[in-house]
Amino acid sequence: MDNFVDLALPSGTQWAEFNEREYYDFADAREKFGDALPTEEQWKELLTHCSIKDTGRGVYAVGKNGNRIRLPLCGFQYFDGRVYGHNKGNYLSSTADGGEGCFGVIIEDGKASIHNYYNVEKLTVRLVRKAELAKRNDFFVEVGGSHYSANFVMQPIEFIKQCGWDFIQGNIAKYVLRYKYKNGIEDIKKAISYCWADGRDVEYIELHPITISSFCKINGLDDEIRKILMMIDRKEYTRLDTELSKIQESLKKNEK
Repeated sequence: MDNFVDLALPSGTQWAEFNEREYYDFADAREKFGDALPTEEQWKELLTHCSIKDTGRGVYAVGKNGNRIRLPLCGFQYFDGRVYGHNKGNYLSSTADGGEGCFGVIIEDGKASIHNYYNVEKLTVRLVRKAELAKRNDFFVEVGGSHYSANFVMQPIEFIKQCGWDFIQGNIAKYVLRYKYKNGIEDIKKAISYCWADGRDVEYIELHPITISSFCKINGLDDEIRKILMMIDRKEYTRLDTELSKIQESLKKNEK
């Protein structure tokens, strides 16, 4: 299974796009898939941090970044080889219940919840994997405060890397995104100074409008910040200087 979906979960866990084709009992699934079989806690995280939407034949788990996975109703396979319960989804976890069964997830009537299964049936398997870095807020070690990790679901450094921005663009974005949480007017001054480090404006090629809008949406950033990020992406440094100077003047008035 090569296709995994990032649902912007706090742990960084990614979920497989599709189910495994066969049904598995608890012991066989743990032996075959190991850490790729989701734990009860990973299922809880999915159900807590994603919106669960009824599809009629299962549910979608929709992440805060808009990505989603579908969990269809596949029933379960009894040890006689027959499949039952086609009106339900029965999914395994790797977490034992302390007895002869395990915890998992049941999908029924458009809802999904943690369920306790006895080890007498084979269930559906959906795999997980960790993102390259296990936790979004540990994307880098933050020194000198918590102005990034405490205020952003997706870290600015991750956003900058995904946009493919250069050193100058990255520094302007860094100071603009943190000024409300850290150094205020000092950060805006630094952002303005970088507007002229490149020495020129360049022709705009629209590359990342959806990415920028999505980043602002999941982090609750206002339209002013979105427009500034768009200018950074376009390398419209003259306009950036003007907009950032307005913010600087506003901050000066608030300091009086």
